[in-house]
Amino acid sequence: MKIIKVLPATLILVFAIQASAETLPMVPGESIGPATLGMSEQEIEEINTSLPCAGPIKATFKENRAVTLSTNCAGKYAIQNSLLMGAELNRVVAKFGKPNNAI
Repeated sequence: MKIIKVLPATLILVFAIQASAETLPMVPGESIGPATLGMSEQEIEEINTSLPCAGPIKATFKENRAVTLSTNCAGKYAIQNSLLMGAELNRVVAKFGKPNNAI
């Protein structure tokens, strides 16, 4: 058995410095902008036609419902109006705490 260190889902993305009024909310474990877990593939595709940047919100599906969401659209989504995609890991750890080890 190999033991690996993983980051919680809230830390999979790398965040940037400061949000602006033009950013959309990102809620760890729930949503990225208008896309939420549980949406159908068609709903995610529709959202991707009107996003504020060229990078789509990607999702994996189980029984046609989104079970993961991700994006590489840096600077357009923020957590709690403070962290944007692109910041150093130490800023994320300072805000959310040290990640747990997992097997």
